[in-house]
Amino acid sequence: MTMNQKQPRATHVNVYFRPKAKDISIQPHDEQSKTATAFDVNDAKGIYDFMVQKAKELKTKVHIYQPDPKGTTPVVKFNAIDNRPYMALLPDEDINKAKRTTKVVF
Repeated sequence: MTMNQKQPRATHVNVYFRPKAKDISIQPHDEQSKTATAFDVNDAKGIYDFMVQKAKELKTKVHIYQPDPKGTTPVVKFNAIDNRPYMALLPDEDINKAKRTTKVVF
């Protein structure tokens, strides 16, 4: 078993359509990737809107972590184990709370 090395948090992320998994996910920005659409990691609304639009176009699912049913505000969070980015929908009152999670959504 190999341990994931914790990477520094990304400043940009790529949105990927994964045909084998039949879903759309966000992953750390890779300079060599020519097919993914790149976003600034702080542009959570733009990433979310793009993912939802692409999911509708491609008739596929999009992985969004929603820890609270009232969550409507998109944010990019980072997995505590390896700092991989993921999309979450949080309630407005939880946006600025310091919260760690190990939920992996892709």
